Amino acid sequence: MAYQSNVYNSTKEQAIMDHSNVNNSTKEQAIMDHSNVNNSTKEQAIMDQSNVYNSTKKQAIMDHSNVNNSTKEQAIMDHSNVNNSTKEQAIMDHSNVNNSTKEQAIMDHSNVNNST
Repeated sequence: MAYQSNVYNSTKEQAIMDHSNVNNSTKEQAIMDHSNVNNSTKEQAIMDQSNVYNSTKKQAIMDHSNVNNSTKEQAIMDHSNVNNSTKEQAIMDHSNVNNSTKEQAIMDHSNVNNST
C-alpha cells in the first residue's frame, strides 16, 4: 500500500481513514485520526496521537513508520481509502508496521483501549 493510495481489502476488515469517519459492521475496529475508540470485539481501536493498550489479538501501529505485513494484515496509509473485509489490518498515518501475526502494533501517539 502506498501513501495517498486506495486500499480495498476483501475480507472482514474495516474502512480506515485519517480524519475520517469509520463505520465498522464486523469484528473489526473503528479507527479515527485524533479520536477515541472503545473496542468491544476482537479488534483494535487505533488513534492518531494516542496511546495504545492492546489486551487481545490487537496490534500496535506507529505514526511515521514502515509497514511490513506478513500475515492476514494490511498496511494502510493516511490519505487513502480502505475497504477492509478481513480480520486484521495494520493502519498507519505515515507509519511503519511490522505485522507478523494476526495482530499489529498500532500507535500514532494514540490511546487505544481494546476490550474483548
